[in-house]
Amino acid sequence: MKGFTLLELMVVVIIIGILSAVALPQYTKAVEKSRAAEAVTLGKAITDSQNRSLDAFPNDSVAAKSALDIQMPTGAWSGNVFTTPNFTYTLLPKGVMIARVGGSMAYSLFMGNNNFTGSNYCSGSICASMKGMGFVIRTALEHEHFFDEFKKDIAAEKEFTKADSEQATVR
Repeated sequence: MKGFTLLELMVVVIIIGILSAVALPQYTKAVEKSRAAEAVTLGKAITDSQNRSLDAFPNDSVAAKSALDIQMPTGAWSGNVFTTPNFTYTLLPKGVMIARVGGSMAYSLFMGNNNFTGSNYCSGSICASMKGMGFVIRTALEHEHFFDEFKKDIAAEKEFTKADSEQATVR
């Protein structure tokens, strides 16, 4: 008789199952790392554009899409937030906040422009692999506190812009 016994086939299926259980998480991690690298590349382009805008117009806001001199990839704008299928990019006075949309991993990145004196940082599941890219790892609580500070900056900037436009109307 030729062929394989049921036991031999079961051993092969078990071996394939073990190999795929080891390989699939590594594959998922590699794909997510690639997506994060895409976000860092676009984040760098945004902060570079904000820096050029700061150099040319130091009194203007860099938290608006009109301050950018770059072509954005496919996505949609809503105020100062740009959304792609994988990320949201929130323009802030001191840089850009990048948050992962959907997917199995949740994380946020912050990249500062010339108005920011701290370090770029990462908060979330992929951060350990981002350390070599110049990111400081922060906890979720530190991230929330940090983002709350930026919300205050945005509110203050809106008040400043409102006061400027009211003053211009009076003139």
